Amino acid sequence: VEIFPTKFVCKFLHKNLEILKFPNQTAILKINKCLGDFHKLQSLILPYNTELKSDGIPSEILKLYRNKLKTFNIKGNEKLLESFSWGSEGISRDLHTNMTNFILQYFRGVRVLNLSGNNIDDNNIFYNLLLHLKKLEYLNMSFNAFNSIQPNMLYNMTNTSWANLKGVDLSSNKMLTYVSLTFSQFIEKRNVDINLKDSQNLIFLGWR
Repeated sequence: VEIFPTKFVCKFLHKNLEILKFPNQTAILKINKCLGDFHKLQSLILPYNTELKSDGIPSEILKLYRNKLKTFNIKGNEKLLESFSWGSEGISRDLHTNMTNFILQYFRGVRVLNLSGNNIDDNNIFYNLLLHLKKLEYLNMSFNAFNSIQPNMLYNMTNTSWANLKGVDLSSNKMLTYVSLTFSQFIEKRNVDINLKDSQNLIFLGWR
């Protein structure tokens, strides 16, 4: 079984299932997107599913997070815990707070994070991820909806902030018009590679 829950479980058990437990598997690559239909699910227990892909947890889980779902166990899934992707999921803005909190709760040790293509326009999401994900090396925020990159929290940065960060992808943010000089200087000082390709409307560099 490469995708779990199976079609049978999704079709016949989604209404009342409260605990979904499937540990110690080596064949599962992804969790089925039907997970979002398990409205009574309280526990999702998936430790040591060692082949779960970086995009193996569907963003549909955000519909359950901080609702009924109280336990989410992905211990031992080292590949997933180091590289996590919700790229091109089209996560709606009303779920962005859940998205951020979910990542900060369960993926604190992530090194590569892909949130491209999710309509993100809130600087606070960007900075909270950088602030709290201490091991983060690469952050992909391309194909989102930022109109500015401002330093809200940069004044609290120290020489040890973003210690492992190597690259930030902000390419194809079509609405991006403004990047603060403070942010650009901090990026340059830390020798972080930043991608602003196809941000055609970027016309302002200001001191904030």
